[in-house]
Amino acid sequence: MYNSEAPAWKAIVIHPITASTSKSRIPELQLEEAVGLTLALGLEIVHSSVISIRQIRPSIFFGAGKLEDLDALAEETEAQILVINDEISPIQQRNIEKRLGLKVIDRTGLILEIF
Repeated sequence: MYNSEAPAWKAIVIHPITASTSKSRIPELQLEEAVGLTLALGLEIVHSSVISIRQIRPSIFFGAGKLEDLDALAEETEAQILVINDEISPIQQRNIEKRLGLKVIDRTGLILEIF
């Protein structure tokens, strides 16, 4: 029997927190919300986590160490998409995509894709 459905794209969902992140909401609940939005797009989630970052880099959002971790995780899970549950600039998005070889979607992009 032929399965006409294309396989779902594999996604990593992360919720970054910094020292200046608002403490008004629980990070795990924010991650859970991002996971729900990602599932609404029909993506297969291969990994989701809350990650701590020291500071947001203007050019690429993450530091070199986090980028290496994400690169290894993407290779291990065969992910094609990285969902960042935060606002990132178009330059940060482009630089992360170039560095990791993944499609990157931030929180705003995720919501716009759904609606």
